[in-house]
Amino acid sequence: MKVVFLHKDSFVKLAVEYLSAALKAEGHQCDLFIESGEKHFLKSALESNADLFAFSCTTGGDEWVLETAAALKKECSTPIIVGGPHTTFFPQMIEQANIDYICRGEGEQALVELVRALENNHDAIKQTSNIWSKNSDSITYKTEVRPFIEDLDMKPFPDFGIYAKYRHIFTYSKDMYPVMTGRGCPHNCSYCFNQTYKELYRNKGKYLRKKTPERIIAELLWAKQTYGIRKINFVDDSFFLFPKWLRELSALYKEKINLPFIINVEPTEVKEDLVQTVKEMGCICIRMGLESGNDHLRQNVLNKKVTTEQIKTAAGHIKRHGIKLATYNILGLPGETLDNAIETYKLNKEIGTDFIWCSLLQPYPGTAIDKYVREQGFLDDVDSEPSLNESYFVSSRIKLENEKEITNLQKLMQVFAQLKMPLFAVRSIIRLPNNVIFRLIFKLSFIYSKIRTQKMKIIPIIMLGLHSFSYMKKQKIKTS
Repeated sequence: MKVVFLHKDSFVKLAVEYLSAALKAEGHQCDLFIESGEKHFLKSALESNADLFAFSCTTGGDEWVLETAAALKKECSTPIIVGGPHTTFFPQMIEQANIDYICRGEGEQALVELVRALENNHDAIKQTSNIWSKNSDSITYKTEVRPFIEDLDMKPFPDFGIYAKYRHIFTYSKDMYPVMTGRGCPHNCSYCFNQTYKELYRNKGKYLRKKTPERIIAELLWAKQTYGIRKINFVDDSFFLFPKWLRELSALYKEKINLPFIINVEPTEVKEDLVQTVKEMGCICIRMGLESGNDHLRQNVLNKKVTTEQIKTAAGHIKRHGIKLATYNILGLPGETLDNAIETYKLNKEIGTDFIWCSLLQPYPGTAIDKYVREQGFLDDVDSEPSLNESYFVSSRIKLENEKEITNLQKLMQVFAQLKMPLFAVRSIIRLPNNVIFRLIFKLSFIYSKIRTQKMKIIPIIMLGLHSFSYMKKQKIKTS
């Protein structure tokens, strides 16, 4: 069978790579069409001879999926499956008229079994774990999720080649080649899906799983030889979670890969010797979750159990070893005052952050923070269909006392830090009306900081950006 993946934006999705690799390992064909990379997106999809259309969907992107599915169904009867975070937590998407199947949780084995059933025995679909389906009378067949994939070494290498026809993505991603060395996160931050995901998979196997160092090296050698990758982006939530594993990886990496790379870390896990280890391996940038400069908001509202002192200590280790420091930050938090928001700027300025990645809170339905803001009355649209952005850089649904100032600070925080802007000037500038100049400054400072801290080439970033305008548009979420 031929499975054709469809997505909207020009960003590599590891989920698509893993699903494509699993299907190809079973002898199936796969293709990919990206709306922002095609002159005639629907025409290309319809002429692809697909036996199954597949979407990987995050909450906020579901409206586009439903619109695209409706357009496809007007022209053909090819079945459509939707997977990803949105259907994992909102499986009722199966009730939408143009959706034939949804997948919850890890999808590699489930999608392979679905395709096998479509080929040989349609009745088997009703018993396929992780897959929800329906019949011609719209009667829904629901299944439980299967146990986690425990041995990640047994999975085929991700199919990065499926993106090769999109030069703007492929060229950019050679310098930001995404690699996931494991699955699962031990933390339960209120704004993240992890807590809900753990509940879904309760008693379904080990949540935290890791590939062996040998398997990771084999994958990287293959990617280096096959695609000519130049830099690696380890996307795991915390690269320092397993120190023994990291030390084993280090020796092999220096011997066989020796490429610069970028990692994510949790401040509580940052130790001097681990920073030294990744520095010797070739780490050029460490991204760390700061989230808020205010201890109460960070620890109690966001449930991120990290103190300001721990952040300062971790940042000190990173900066002393000459590694660029990027921080993740969220403004627009429930109960956040302007002074609280400015605390986030002050903390980043104090620790010498090189790249302030600052977003606005998106209280995704199903997360603990969404429940909190509803119960505490921080939403304007509790009783209406909520507006949610696919991008977390556009706006927030949270009621804020100083919405204008906080939104402006989110747009300008990076350039304020680069210019070492004093607080009196910061306060004065953010009182100005929201305007297109601030939004342009945000985009330019974001690009500049990415180039400077992650040693990116300017042309691939610009080309990727030109294909990503739709990512900054507001979406409507449909949770039913």
